Amino acid sequence: WRFGLANVSRRAGGSAAQVLGIGLGLTLMLLLTLVRTDLLDGWRDRVPADAPNYFLINVQPDEADAVDDFLRQRADIETDLYPMVRGRLVAINGQEVRPTDYPEGRARGLVEREFNLSWAEQLQADNKLEAGDWWPDDHAQNDRRWFSVEEGIADTIGIEIGDTLTYKIGSQTVQGEVRNLRWVEWDSFNVNFFVIANPGVLNDYPATYISSFYLPDEHKSALNELVRNFPSATVLDVDTLLTQVRKIMNQVIRTVEYVFGFTLLAGLLVLLAAMQSTHDERRYETALLTAVGASRAQILRGLTAEFSVIGLVAGALSAIAASLSGWLLANHVFNMPYEFNPAIWLFGIGGGLLVVLAAGLAGTWKVLQMSPLAVLR
Repeated sequence: WRFGLANVSRRAGGSAAQVLGIGLGLTLMLLLTLVRTDLLDGWRDRVPADAPNYFLINVQPDEADAVDDFLRQRADIETDLYPMVRGRLVAINGQEVRPTDYPEGRARGLVEREFNLSWAEQLQADNKLEAGDWWPDDHAQNDRRWFSVEEGIADTIGIEIGDTLTYKIGSQTVQGEVRNLRWVEWDSFNVNFFVIANPGVLNDYPATYISSFYLPDEHKSALNELVRNFPSATVLDVDTLLTQVRKIMNQVIRTVEYVFGFTLLAGLLVLLAAMQSTHDERRYETALLTAVGASRAQILRGLTAEFSVIGLVAGALSAIAASLSGWLLANHVFNMPYEFNPAIWLFGIGGGLLVVLAAGLAGTWKVLQMSPLAVLR
């Protein structure tokens, strides 16, 4: 071990290059195998078995009750139809909202397009108040205009409780005060909105209705009759969309895995190139050690210790990087809790050890076969 660690220290630059090359390749492989699987499985586990698998949009106001009755009688499902009004945010606290004021991509996209607005009496079950209060019980009598804003879009655009928002709906405008900020569980596949008003604020504006529901396979034939009876309504099959998305994701990931496999191969080439550059030095060291009485087995164990250290360090760094990347993706991209997978450390450290050890010993095997006397001469 002393001989192996001394070799790592003496060739610090080459050892660092080997650790980075192998570690990067292992990190990418871990991300695309274990971490990717953990994230997708975690996302699927968050969606209950009876999560809505169909969306119904463009239901006209005069057909809403009939659609609700049809779904209850023909498909034996209870569903909620939510009103939806299209409006563009044009001012915050009287100040005009201009896309050029928002250089960040998502914020600019949000202020450039129309919002889906709605109104509701009660807070939905998959929503949670993060700040402020819901409408008071007497909101219908005090003639106040309030908005409830999803916290993510509020943070992106810069909306706070107490701000006055102005939306343009067609040729008309409507104003309201932000009363609360909501957290929304978008993964529930229920109908949700960025902005909700208290009843009475948007009722007089043109609206359509939208719903989501879970429909068992035995009742799917009712959808054809639904579309025939209500031709203006549109049915979106979420199951089909998700299946296609997963198929495309798997194809892309499989392609990228090959690319990252070449990255790992490049790391191995870095290892072999580093050993080749020190070939003469290693041959001389081996001859000297043999001359002072070291056996071939002792020299082999020293080389094993050297490559084991490099492999362990590269594997540990790859496991740390993959775990940290998985945590960042889960918290800041998927917005879901992340559980560290012990298999990442097992495969990361074990893979680094085996790969470097095998490649290192294969690359130095010729050194052990040379005659010390010939080398010293």
